[in-house]
Amino acid sequence: MDRTLREAFDSRGCPICHALDKNESDFMAQLQYKIIKEENVRQDVVSSKGYCNLHFHKMARLASPIGNAILTKDLIDAEIEEIKRGSFGPTLKIDCLVCRYADEREEFHVNEFMMLLSENSFRKEYEATDGLCRIHLNVILNRLQRGES
Repeated sequence: MDRTLREAFDSRGCPICHALDKNESDFMAQLQYKIIKEENVRQDVVSSKGYCNLHFHKMARLASPIGNAILTKDLIDAEIEEIKRGSFGPTLKIDCLVCRYADEREEFHVNEFMMLLSENSFRKEYEATDGLCRIHLNVILNRLQRGES
């Protein structure tokens, strides 16, 4: 379930960061489950070369040992095939599915914030929060200066 900014207003800290953290955790839990149950999802992870370092460690703590073993075996098999084809490069370029999802959700929540700014009720609710972190405040201010909404 994707979280909304208003749901994040009840928590401490930046509402965009909080919503992103919840979205990412939910996505990783769903992904971990689907990797075991759905071959096409596991192959998506394998074709993207697994996870970035950050998400690899988060998934290792979240996933079951069986899920980790199944995915690791498929990743190793894919690397062996690359070696056999002679296409094994010196650096591994990972296209982390979790990073892609997080980037999409961050863009969604920034756009959501921009859209909701025109609502008086949203502004009043937002005033009761800790406010945006420096990064998200900068993104919002830059968009407002460019006249985006």
